[in-house]
Amino acid sequence: LIAQTELLCKEPFDYHQYTIASTLGYLYRIYGFDDMNQLIKAEMYFNRCLAYAMNEQDVAKEITTRIRLGEVYKYQGNHEQALKLFHKAVLLCEASDVKNQLDFAYQHLGKCFIEMGRYYEAQAVLTLALTLRKQKANQALIDSTIKALTLNNRYIEN
Repeated sequence: LIAQTELLCKEPFDYHQYTIASTLGYLYRIYGFDDMNQLIKAEMYFNRCLAYAMNEQDVAKEITTRIRLGEVYKYQGNHEQALKLFHKAVLLCEASDVKNQLDFAYQHLGKCFIEMGRYYEAQAVLTLALTLRKQKANQALIDSTIKALTLNNRYIEN
């Protein structure tokens, strides 16, 4: 762990460090979704990755990192900050050639809207995500979006 930390602190921050930091951030978020200390570590790694992606003008990495960092903020209860990151990821997808991540950006944006009680906004973006996922013909992704829409519809009906 000390060697990893030293490696990640070296300047300039490069592609290999980005890969390690992104993986560590992702793991801290997944395994620490209910542990604020783990989420703070994930946030730290993803912020470093976001700075790298923006500095390198790597739109694909920036989109991925914004979505992952948005999830961290969502789990921390900071939904407004998460929304900003998800919205920016959507805008980056739409304005670039990186369209293959748009369904993920919509999906995470929609789930954030659900958690905020903004059900009609959630329905709109999740429907967009479902359309894109059907075009990809990836059943696991389609099923995930259908589950989110089903949950959202229950909230709308109540």
